[in-house]
Amino acid sequence: MTASDLRPLMTRFAEPIWRSTRDLLPIVVTVAVFQLFVFQTPLENVGQIMSGLVLVIAGLTLFVEGLEAGLFQVGSQLGQDFAGRGSLPWLIAFAFALGFGPTFAEPALIAIANKAADRSPDRVNLYEIKAKPVLSVRPEMNIKYCARLLERFSLMRSCNQRR
Repeated sequence: MTASDLRPLMTRFAEPIWRSTRDLLPIVVTVAVFQLFVFQTPLENVGQIMSGLVLVIAGLTLFVEGLEAGLFQVGSQLGQDFAGRGSLPWLIAFAFALGFGPTFAEPALIAIANKAADRSPDRVNLYEIKAKPVLSVRPEMNIKYCARLLERFSLMRSCNQRR
């Protein structure tokens, strides 16, 4: 494989890699500021940290590109199908599942839960840690945002027209 073989690949992923780097930059800067100015201790294992950052950027880039290529397409089609069918109860059930599933499977939340379980395995329930962010949202907030979604995309009119 030559450099000219890699050029199309680099062209394809240059912008997504930049977006991932830009999105992670505030986190990296915050951690670095606290490490260097608040705790005033040098970073250990800088090489390992840098290689980890490269892997995070690559992973985030591939993850987002995969979502855009696959899942977002399916989501768009499902949205059109729900609007066409006009079933408000199914739309609300889908909205809850769509909010609960990704939050429950959030990689950062899984990492935190696993770390907590490693430190106190007898006191930590992984599923409780992962479910709390979803279950702690007040029901009226979910209804409010669901109603806003229905209004914004004129789904209520679509639901009412099917009856």
